Order: sequence, then structure tokens, then C-alpha cells
Amino acid sequence: MQPLSSSHPIWAIFALLSTCRALRSASPRSLRRALAGHGLRLAPSPSFWLRLCRAAALLDEQSPPRPTLLVPQWLAQPLGAQLASLLEAWRRAPASADHRRRRERLLDYLRERSLPDSSNGSRSEPAPILRRELSGLQALGLWEDGALTPIGRAVVGDPDYTLTFPSPERWTLAGFELRVPFPPDWSLLWELEAYLEPIAFGHYLITPAALECAAQRGPLDKLVQLIERGLGRPLPAEVLDQVTNRPAVRLHPGPLLEFADPDELIRLRKSPRLRRHLNHLISPRHVLLDPMSVDQVIGSLRRRGIPACLPSPDSGESRDISDGDRAYLLSLVYIAQELDVPSPPPGLIDKLSSGLAEPLRTAVSRQVTIVLQQLSATLPHILSEDKIPPSPAPDLLETLGRAIQSGEPIDVLYHVPGRPAPERRHLTPLLLETRGPRHYLIAYCHTRRANRTFRLDRLQIADS
Repeated sequence: MQPLSSSHPIWAIFALLSTCRALRSASPRSLRRALAGHGLRLAPSPSFWLRLCRAAALLDEQSPPRPTLLVPQWLAQPLGAQLASLLEAWRRAPASADHRRRRERLLDYLRERSLPDSSNGSRSEPAPILRRELSGLQALGLWEDGALTPIGRAVVGDPDYTLTFPSPERWTLAGFELRVPFPPDWSLLWELEAYLEPIAFGHYLITPAALECAAQRGPLDKLVQLIERGLGRPLPAEVLDQVTNRPAVRLHPGPLLEFADPDELIRLRKSPRLRRHLNHLISPRHVLLDPMSVDQVIGSLRRRGIPACLPSPDSGESRDISDGDRAYLLSLVYIAQELDVPSPPPGLIDKLSSGLAEPLRTAVSRQVTIVLQQLSATLPHILSEDKIPPSPAPDLLETLGRAIQSGEPIDVLYHVPGRPAPERRHLTPLLLETRGPRHYLIAYCHTRRANRTFRLDRLQIADS
């Protein structure tokens, strides 16, 4: 495996962002050690890439740094746009105004094809300084062997030169090793590395040990979906069995809401707005809340006359939040406004957006749009009379009700639209509810290892 070099600067950026997401410490030494463990080497030093990522608003200013909201959107851009944004970040990264002007002059020379002789230097650009600046462009893959590279000519702004960048290729599977060829779909690879760590860049193992770690990071059925999207085909049966049949215990941090009466939870979930926050059922009486939605849920309960209180917060010193934190909070405020919840305190939006870099503000807008589209897709639709499903059979409701009371799992057959045969699922039923003309079962699916919602008109009890 060749080292990360000027040939593929996006490799270096992606490896650094992914490592920062996983590391608690991001000193240059710890970064080198973590990257070396994956078979990667950064040239030049990690410090160069850290400064560049911060200037591009891909990492916040915290220590250790964390990826910002801009990262998924940046990864989805074409390679040319990614390199153009990195070149602009390189130009404005120095703290010194003189240093920034020197880089601007260097780029002007390159655009005009009149780069001064680096061996002789010039009065305005001494040779050592010039060589140091060129090393940064070389790391970005824009300068090599005393001239701009083909990518460099396209990115720096040669009006007479265009370059077609390669398209992502399909992933491949060799036994239990997943291989991602260059160039990958960076956005999809970013999602994959939230579950699996590479053994070398673009190489991932789907072994029991790797899956045990992946299960702590998220539901394994989502990992299956990610891999199948990258492969462009279903997983082989032996690999799918390895993933779906792994025993796992996951820790779900967050406040737990307990109801004295399960019927109260059923009644509250009739509200589409509340249902979004009460979807993570642990039992017929317990719901795990997103920490960011606690105040909203408690406020909704109190307005309905349901007494609810929060534990006293721990005392501690207040700390300044990073730009990444502010961008995240700003997106939540905008989403709250669109959902018609209580307005934020006066001046909060100005406080959060003041001084926020333009790329991060753009990332916030795009993230808000994506989230609102996802939320709108979950709202119940008004059905015409000819599409109203029949009421569930009394014996089905009785069987499911007994399973909810006893907490015993059951086997069902579920008809998934678009598939010729029903799927067999092993479920622990949690809640029965009605939304308009349709009836639903909320249950923990042992097959998918997560809570799922099932339409009763598509479900039947499997024969023993």
C-alpha cells in the first residue's frame, strides 16, 4: 500500500477527518500513531493537514478537533470542487497578512504562467520561502517536478485547460474483506467508517471482532444497507449471516421517560409531532429520548397536564462552545422554527451565527433542508377510501396483546412491499397503536436488532 502523498490529497483529508472523529486525542503524535496503525502515512506532517482542515471549516477549533457539519457536504462534492476549496483554505490559512499575500502572489504567478525561477529566487520572493510554499501545493497534488500537474492546471484556474475526474467505482468483497477502490464515493465511505475501521486505506474486515465493535456504534442492519449500496448488490448469504447473527449489547445514552400507564404512551403517540420523539421504545412503558429533545418533550407533557420533572442538573463550570457546536445548535433552532414549536429566545440566532464561517452557514442551511425532508416523509398520509386496509383480525390483536403483557417474543411473517414472499421476523412486541385508518405494531425486531414499526394488515403470526 503506497503512502498518502501529493497524488491523492483527498485520501489524507479523509483519513484525518475519520481519525479525528474516532480519537479522543488528536495531537500530531497520536494522529501519526493512529494513521500508521491503518497503514497510512501523511506527507507532509499531520500539523499541515490539521491547519488546512481548520481553515476549510472541516474541523472545529476544539482540542481535540472534531469534524463539522460541513464534512458530509464537502465529501459529496466532485473532486475538482474539493481541491478548489482546499486551495482557497491553503491561501487564507496563515495568520500573518504578509504570508497570505505571498501565497496570493504565488497563485497569480501560476495563473499567468510566469512563476519566478525558484533556484535564483527574486527580490520579492526569496527561494527558500518560495520552495516552502510550493511544498504546500505539492501536498495538494497541484505541483510536481517544477510544473503544475494536470489537476493543478484545472484547479488553479487555467482557462484553456479542463479535466475530467474519474467516477466512483463499485466496492468488491473477497471473502470477509471489503475493498473500496479509489476514487470511492466519499460520502458513503464516511458512513461506513462510522462502523468499521480500515486495516489499510480502502480495506475493511467483516469479522466477528470487527462486528462486535461495529455493533456498539449503531444498528448492524444499517451497516448491511451501507455495504450493499457500495457493492450494488445484496450481501452473500454467508456474510449476511455473519452480520445479522452476531450477539451484541449496545449502550444507549440518553434520558429515559417512564410512564405509569402504557395507555398514556399510546395516547401521546397519536400526535405526529410527539411520536417523532417517542419512537425509541424500550418497553411498553419506557421510551429513550434524544437529549436534544428533552425540554421540548417535557414542555409538551406539561401543556397536556401531565406532571413531568427533570432531575437537577449537575453544577459545573461553563465553557465556550466551538464553531462546530454553534453550527449544530443553529441548525436545530432553524428546524424548530419550521416545525412551529416555541420560538427561540430573542437574539439566539444572531448569537449562534455571529462570526460563523460562510461554509458552515451554508452547511447549516443544507442540513436543515435535508432533515426537514426526512421529517416530512414520516408524517402520516391521508388515505382515500379505496386504500383503507381492513381492520385486523381479533385473534391477531389478542395474540399480540398477550405478547406485550408477557414480554415474550413471537415469530411473524411480514409482507414487505415489492418482495414476492413474506419475511420471517422474530419480534418482541412493545405497543399497538392506531393512526387514522391503519393499525401498527411497534416491536423490537431480533432479526434487524432494532425497534421497527409493522403494519398489521401486512403481518400474520407464523406457524410454530
